[in-house]
Amino acid sequence: SAVGLPSGSIVSVMSEQLFALWPALGSPTPLKLRPEPAYERLARVTAAQDARRIERERSKMLLSMEQEHKQAGISWPLPLPKEGARPAVDFSGKARGHCPRCNACPGYCPPMTSHAPLLVKYCAHCGCEAEHHEELRRTQTGAKAEEIDLMYK
Repeated sequence: SAVGLPSGSIVSVMSEQLFALWPALGSPTPLKLRPEPAYERLARVTAAQDARRIERERSKMLLSMEQEHKQAGISWPLPLPKEGARPAVDFSGKARGHCPRCNACPGYCPPMTSHAPLLVKYCAHCGCEAEHHEELRRTQTGAKAEEIDLMYK
């Protein structure tokens, strides 16, 4: 029964017929084993392991970010973006939206930790890297407005 056969089954494996199982000596017909359920289970287990790994990484990064913000005297957690606000721009100048990797982030928010440059590439809301957030296309007028804002800062 370790292979999924009924108890008392006596079978012969036919190697010339793709290792088909044939009943012998009047034993019950063996079940046909299919690989699909095993592959489906493997996919489910792998997805669950990935989700747990991502959650561990996020928690670790958010804890580190919280410590850096408190060390700098900045309030934590950072406020959520207002409805209709312009999307935040990451360290490479790309506008970023929500995070499909964790589905816990309303929109990318760069951390306020200029004293900890290693944290700049992460989102302050969810702890995922900026590249995991959706990249938003900016219109010409939006890009011009941002350039003007940067000139006056």
